[in-house]
Amino acid sequence: RLHLLCDALSTSGKFHVGRHLLDKLSTVWRHGLIMKNAFYLTLIFLIGSVINCIKSFEYTVKITAPKATGSSVFEDANISADIALFDEAVALKIKNKTNSAVLVNWDSVSFVDINGKSNRVIHTGVRLMDRDKPQAPSTIAPGATLDDEITPVDNIHFDSSNWKTEPLMPSLGENQNSYVGKTLAVYMPLEINGKKKEYNFKIEITGIKERQPR
Repeated sequence: RLHLLCDALSTSGKFHVGRHLLDKLSTVWRHGLIMKNAFYLTLIFLIGSVINCIKSFEYTVKITAPKATGSSVFEDANISADIALFDEAVALKIKNKTNSAVLVNWDSVSFVDINGKSNRVIHTGVRLMDRDKPQAPSTIAPGATLDDEITPVDNIHFDSSNWKTEPLMPSLGENQNSYVGKTLAVYMPLEINGKKKEYNFKIEITGIKERQPR
């Protein structure tokens, strides 16, 4: 009945389950208990099988605003931005092309989902439990690149005993093709040369395919 468990995990978006169990098993391993009980060896095998069947997806996107580029990269005189989608986060690579520092105020950044709902975000390094707390800004030095990820705070929940992040596209495994052509957005105001410049990156999903297990 392993396939039933796989389907349940894939469609519910509870990707944290396998990771959480593996963390528990690693603790058991460190205490030398796993060699004393064949039950844990069997459990490891089952968890590995479940993790391999949890669905994850690869996305191709193109930026349609502030300027349609036909790719995932936007560029103007101040910055270049490369945007990618993952199951639970949006990846951002922002290069500062100016001779001055560029400031990112994360508390002003927002994510707009496919239904047009705007969400506050947290970025890499912020604990899930701190999702509602103020975030320190990031400075991009002249010529440098900021490599970061953002997660909508409305997708972060506490479930019984641990924090989890829901996928950006709910129930994707059931109807992934229906998301092709949908548009999301990342609103990112930047401080450049002491002046605020607003970037509203609109991102169209051009393709989705299931990631093959390794």
